[in-house]
Amino acid sequence: MALITNATLLDRVEVRRELRDLDVILPSLDSATAAGLRQINRPHPDIRPERIVDGLAAFREEFPGEIWLEIFLLHPFNTSDAELAQLQAAVDRIRPDRVQLNSLDRPGTEAWVEKVSQADLESIAAKIAHPRVEIISKYRRRLDIRAYRHDIEAAIVETISRRPCTVQDLCDVLGLRPLEVHKYLDVLESDRRLKAEIQDRGIFYRLLAP
Repeated sequence: MALITNATLLDRVEVRRELRDLDVILPSLDSATAAGLRQINRPHPDIRPERIVDGLAAFREEFPGEIWLEIFLLHPFNTSDAELAQLQAAVDRIRPDRVQLNSLDRPGTEAWVEKVSQADLESIAAKIAHPRVEIISKYRRRLDIRAYRHDIEAAIVETISRRPCTVQDLCDVLGLRPLEVHKYLDVLESDRRLKAEIQDRGIFYRLLAP
């Protein structure tokens, strides 16, 4: 039995007591500074990162199961050296069994939010001093996808080059199913060949300048 949690109530003894019989807990800690937590999570004013870290550290002492600490990375709010140093100090206190790094796999709540690239995720993972650091963000490569057709990719690129399109627009023009379109868009986004933007009618994809 596993629990996914934002960890904001683990500073309470009665909450930690209720969770002791779990097998795995997956708490989030996206920043160990007040500024970073406010910018990324927009929490209630009473929620402070030091209380979250204190609660997780106390839970580690009492919990016989595994803790998989999830860190959602969002450029530039928690990717600076100063932010990563604070996160590292928190990891050292919490002593999780795993550290899982993640970033956006779809457009954020705000149009200006930037996901962390695969290369930067790998660089940050190398900096985290923990024996089990995992990157769990979605990252698709052509070689990972069976029956990847370059003619479909070319048709999608050509269509978007004429005007920005939603997934449904591409389905209507190319006669493809949404899941099929998403498969190619994931690869093109990973290659930084296109960008998703939130507009009134939905999420539009436009080509990036080469």
